[in-house]
Amino acid sequence: MQKLGDIFIATGLITEADLEKAMKEKNTSLSIAEVLITLGLTTDKAVAEALSTHLNLPLVELGGFTVESEVLEKFTSKLANKYMVFPLENTGKTIKLAMANPLDFDAIQAVEFKFACSVSPVISSYASIRSIIERYYGLEEDIEEIIKDARYDQGPELLEETPDPSLNILKREGQSSPIVRIVNKILQKAVKMNASDIHIEPQEKDVRIRYRVDGIMNEVMQLPKQMLNGMVSRIKITASLDIAERRLPQDGSFKMLLEGRAYEIRVSTLPTKFGEKVVMRLLNASNPTVWLDEIGFLPSAM
Repeated sequence: MQKLGDIFIATGLITEADLEKAMKEKNTSLSIAEVLITLGLTTDKAVAEALSTHLNLPLVELGGFTVESEVLEKFTSKLANKYMVFPLENTGKTIKLAMANPLDFDAIQAVEFKFACSVSPVISSYASIRSIIERYYGLEEDIEEIIKDARYDQGPELLEETPDPSLNILKREGQSSPIVRIVNKILQKAVKMNASDIHIEPQEKDVRIRYRVDGIMNEVMQLPKQMLNGMVSRIKITASLDIAERRLPQDGSFKMLLEGRAYEIRVSTLPTKFGEKVVMRLLNASNPTVWLDEIGFLPSAM
């Protein structure tokens, strides 16, 4: 059976040294392709193109793709997110399946069992599949289900300060699939509620998530304390902050498309007694400038 790493070397996408470096960073929640992308050794698009060429499978861009509702009837957001796959067509006893990793036979078997038919895989990038999942499922995936997938350690928590996790561990936690999905859901929910700020606040035994809506702080959820480092690392990576620096405040920003609108998200981190606190300010970059005369001000008042 072919392996992703061997394919990437054969196509000239990476070197053996790159693969060795990625294998040292790999954990069970990420494929070798995702690790290579995370380390900056290749790109999402290049991975998809290499797999398409080597395996002689079609490369499909899902941006303008329309999927019939009956195709999605048996499919769930949990299945799509778990395996990074998405059903495109169901013809007779065959389902055309967009896959980021077409060598993931666990994914193929899960879909074949669910639909009682054979799978015809096509290649799509991770970003393309995440985008179409968000477009069709939105916030349907429940955060509780994502937490179950995270398989975090539920052992006793030490109250005294422990040594800083290594940079590699923080990177892995920040890029794990459940962590990425939870951070995305927190952002999406904030936009749905028209929140201006998101506060991620570590407490002694859990993590409190609060949104500022119309100037009022509202607690919207509590998450297990064990997820804090992963969430903070994910946000820091996205905002180009130093994930190894946990004792000093940091500021950064990133841009993201949420609910079809472009947002600039300003990030501030601050060390606290129970871990790093994160505040994110959501600025709708799609909003045009509104002039005073357009909101009812009389010329004499301007």
